[in-house]
Amino acid sequence: MVSGCAYLFSGPERFLKDEALRRLKKDLLKEAAADLNYDEFDADGLNLSAFFDCLKTAPFISCRRMTALFDIERLNKAGLASLISYLKKPSHTTILVIVSDAPYLNKTLASELKPYVKEMVFRPLGADAVPKWISDKARLLYGKNIENAAARLIADNLGNDLALISGAIEQLCTYVGEEKRVTSGDVKALIGRNVSNTAFELVESVGKKDKSGSLKMLDSLIEDGKSPAEIIGAFGWHLIRLKRGKVLLETGFPRQELVRKLSIRRDFADRFLRQVDSLKRGHIDKWLKKLLYYDMILKRSRLKASIALESLVVELCT
Repeated sequence: MVSGCAYLFSGPERFLKDEALRRLKKDLLKEAAADLNYDEFDADGLNLSAFFDCLKTAPFISCRRMTALFDIERLNKAGLASLISYLKKPSHTTILVIVSDAPYLNKTLASELKPYVKEMVFRPLGADAVPKWISDKARLLYGKNIENAAARLIADNLGNDLALISGAIEQLCTYVGEEKRVTSGDVKALIGRNVSNTAFELVESVGKKDKSGSLKMLDSLIEDGKSPAEIIGAFGWHLIRLKRGKVLLETGFPRQELVRKLSIRRDFADRFLRQVDSLKRGHIDKWLKKLLYYDMILKRSRLKASIALESLVVELCT
């Protein structure tokens, strides 16, 4: 029976597990004596005597102690048997947090532990959940209000790497100083524009043969410090997805499932489908060949990268 004195943190999202552990420690332990009442152990080569002595130690000027056991998958059979025995009659002054470092917990191990622990599973956030996580973190930790568009821009640039995003939020909140609001302009100034989104827009602009608009988009990426490899790679990847979309539709693949199949963000779904409809496979193949040609030029010649990329865009618009 679950005692309330033991937790099992599992799942592939390591940052959220670490964050939950820090939050639990802060909530349970008095700040002045937190380090005196907190211990960590690694299951690999665990000294069972020291571990269980720690679990049974009385808290120091506090109501609770807390112990974390990492990498539970590496605990040997004897150690696991002893741990299960302890969990049946745990110390009520010690909170034990068992942490799985594997992406997915072994089913046999899970079945042995779950009757005695409160399990918390930490999964990667979906693309649509990341902006809200960004907004909540900025508000709760730094008292800043990140505009929806700014939160989306951070997510577009950094994906769902929460450790990287967390660092970016801290930098942004420091960057704006006394200002309470973080805008898209702040994100662009500090992080830059998202090359994948600009590639999406560049396809639309090139499709309209808008040389001026296309060159402005290219200039913005270069000014943000995006490398030629990033720019060509993002543009090429988007073209490949468009080509794949056309092929799937031609084979009778359901239109409403195409966006999910190709991992297109929901707020880009309609525009993506319009691009699939409007572009001919011949045009896509032609553009991909030009990308490959200019990629080789950039790698093999001494031509200035910005000039090569501008020539590429002009040719694509012709």
